[in-house]
Amino acid sequence: MNARTVDGIEINLADLDPRIVTVSHIANTLARIPRFAGHWKQPISVARHCITMARGMALLGPVVQLQALFHDAEEAYTQDIPSPLKHRLWIQPQPGDGVVVGDLVPYATFEAALREQIFAKMGIPWPISPAVHAEDKTAYYKEIPIIRGGHKCEHVTDPDSVAQVFISLASVLSGTLGITLP
Repeated sequence: MNARTVDGIEINLADLDPRIVTVSHIANTLARIPRFAGHWKQPISVARHCITMARGMALLGPVVQLQALFHDAEEAYTQDIPSPLKHRLWIQPQPGDGVVVGDLVPYATFEAALREQIFAKMGIPWPISPAVHAEDKTAYYKEIPIIRGGHKCEHVTDPDSVAQVFISLASVLSGTLGITLP
């Protein structure tokens, strides 16, 4: 499956080029992708969601925080698909997609293989902690009042600023762990 990035680099989703799997590329892209297909009273990006999750998991340590920060990294290449739809999507894998070729497979299977590939290329510990998955489900319920406009989002929402916060947090967490992120 090939796609093209905003900077013109052709990408193969089955075998990501390490040149594009960088903190900066992921942060800047996720900062421009709205959560829930943009159905918000106030805009919140995927990057903002990831930052909030990572900060909220400080008591679990820097590995879990780094995993939380990058838990949606594959969406830099696939977009944020709302979960109710995502769980109904099936795809036909192609050779090299990182999943078994044959009949249709759940989209989530392809997405998980892409996420694992990104974590491997970046040197982020795998598998993702179950605490990150649990917090991701909880985050939805915390975000509902913002979605409906009942609460104001107190976070910076400018994409360039959000990307810089993401990059800074990734730098601090990876530095704590002795990981050099690309």
